[in-house]
Amino acid sequence: MLVFVLSILIFELLSSKLSEYILGIKRFAQSPYKATLVGMAVIVFVLFPAYKWMDSAVQRFTKKFLTAGKNIAGTYISIFLMFFLCFAALFLLYLKMWFSITASEGVKKIMLWLLNFF
Repeated sequence: MLVFVLSILIFELLSSKLSEYILGIKRFAQSPYKATLVGMAVIVFVLFPAYKWMDSAVQRFTKKFLTAGKNIAGTYISIFLMFFLCFAALFLLYLKMWFSITASEGVKKIMLWLLNFF
């Protein structure tokens, strides 16, 4: 379940960047129909193989991380820690993409918010 959530977020990020790039090409600016068709094709042809590769890479990474983490903190804590770290990295990437906030600025604001919250 947690790997699925992270995969969705990663592929949405990749898809948005691909779409942004394709729409930025000048020859497609005059024809939204061509841009839409090419954009959809690129997303399918790039993300489908990427998803297959990413799924196996995530599975290998998860297995190695859980094996190492089991010895240190236990399986469930390792799973939560891995999910939290990956989610935090994706959160900072989306923050940069949507609002142009750098990772250091984002971490600083989040830390200040957490300190005020508690």
